[in-house]
Amino acid sequence: MDVTGTSMKDKLYDLIVRINELSLYLVVFSMVFEYWDPLGFGDRLSIAFISMLLYITSSLPFIKFNFNQSILKRYIAPLLILMVVSIVSATINYNHVTNLIDIVDIRFVQLVFLTFLISIHLGQKHILIDNVLMIYVVCVCLMYLLYILNIGVIYEKGRLLLFGENPNMVGLKASIALITAIYYIIHKINYKKVLIGIIVCFPLINLIFLSASRGALVSSILGILLMLFFMKISIVKKMFLIVIMVFSSTFFMTYLMTSQKVFYQRIENAINTGNTGRNILWEGAFRIIEDNPFIGVSIPGMLPEMYKYSGIYNGPHNVYLYVLVTTGILGFVFYMTFIIRLGKKLYTDFKQTGMILYLTIFLVVLFNMFKAGGGINKIVFWFFFAICIASTLPKKGVPQKSI
Repeated sequence: MDVTGTSMKDKLYDLIVRINELSLYLVVFSMVFEYWDPLGFGDRLSIAFISMLLYITSSLPFIKFNFNQSILKRYIAPLLILMVVSIVSATINYNHVTNLIDIVDIRFVQLVFLTFLISIHLGQKHILIDNVLMIYVVCVCLMYLLYILNIGVIYEKGRLLLFGENPNMVGLKASIALITAIYYIIHKINYKKVLIGIIVCFPLINLIFLSASRGALVSSILGILLMLFFMKISIVKKMFLIVIMVFSSTFFMTYLMTSQKVFYQRIENAINTGNTGRNILWEGAFRIIEDNPFIGVSIPGMLPEMYKYSGIYNGPHNVYLYVLVTTGILGFVFYMTFIIRLGKKLYTDFKQTGMILYLTIFLVVLFNMFKAGGGINKIVFWFFFAICIASTLPKKGVPQKSI
């Protein structure tokens, strides 16, 4: 009787663990296809929302045993204080508040909670980090395959939108996937990996070109160079890879100038004029910050104030300016506390282990947050923050068998 009972309990535990891991993989898929709505429910019941709900629900039985107090204190606590500052700012700027829901950014709360769950999950089972990164790369390649099949494809001013995703976010996702793929290819290089790399990297590079995202292109180049210079491989391999990159860059830049006219014109325009397309928004945001430096104008007040100062009813398209505009210097301090703590820990770990991938991804995410509209509520940023946090935790075994 006892033996049977124990066996049934083990089977139930293993089933829940499996569901939890599969739901994590589903979150990865939905993050890549965040705005895909095959069921026609709109924002109310997207694939991203369903996968997040399933993952959070399946994670609840393990919170007690996976709970990591250091993550809570070091990384989540500053974000919780940022939420409080946001509420205070909305209370002070009550003239912009129409109902109580406006006071709290529910999406931000969900993403911070999701970040905590994913980081403690991956921290308990480090092999899952490699799994989710590989699944992420495969999903981005799948995105390109669907583009080839003309599924979910829309063009806006010559730039590719896939499944309703902003071209810059398409480029960012392809950029991180490209950096990740190249890292795993050259980490322990062999002919098989090189062949797979050629097959995988081409669609990722082409997605960047099709998105015409200047930030994604710069992120890819800088990220790859960073890895090549700091990866712990022999100097011969390093020089060989640099030569390959130089020749590849020459080929792709020629392809860019001859076949990707929209992208080339965007780059040329940015170089000649210094205008990124966000200058007016950034100038408006700086003026708001000057007049509301300490506590900001609140989340409900952001759009009206941006319109007042810039003439455009839009956010600042910069996560750092967004935090300053909505919560002022007070909120910005706590947000940057989170960023700086994670960055310092990643750098320390890199110095000890030589593992450059996570630090590279972190820097790419930070760079792209300079130009991301609504970036603070994008699941892709918080997903990679969770991976970076988990990568800094000591390697452990499988979670305790109890639910």
